Amino acid sequence: MAKPAGKTEAKLKLTPGKIAYAVLILLLVILVFYLVIVRIAGGVPSLFGYSVVRIVTPSMDPKIPVGSFVLIKKASPEEIRVGDIITFYTDDPDPAVAGKTITHRVFSVRTCP
Repeated sequence: MAKPAGKTEAKLKLTPGKIAYAVLILLLVILVFYLVIVRIAGGVPSLFGYSVVRIVTPSMDPKIPVGSFVLIKKASPEEIRVGDIITFYTDDPDPAVAGKTITHRVFSVRTCP
């Protein structure tokens, strides 16, 4: 059977650009899914050892104003020095802050036995 004049079949052509675009979209969906799951679990999402936290109290004023976003990098306790600004999880039994992230400047370092 002959095709009507002027009509062509549409074919899906996979070009490198379309493949790259599909892979990028897939990676973005995975990243968003990861970020949502970590936040629901109460954690701070981390990507390649870096995280972003928001300052919500005036405890760091005037150096870091309320509402600022801070990029943090995971560090071992041995790397922390007096004067560093650190973000950590609190184990304070007060339900208002238990398990929350706290950002403060280090004034002294003690070694626990």
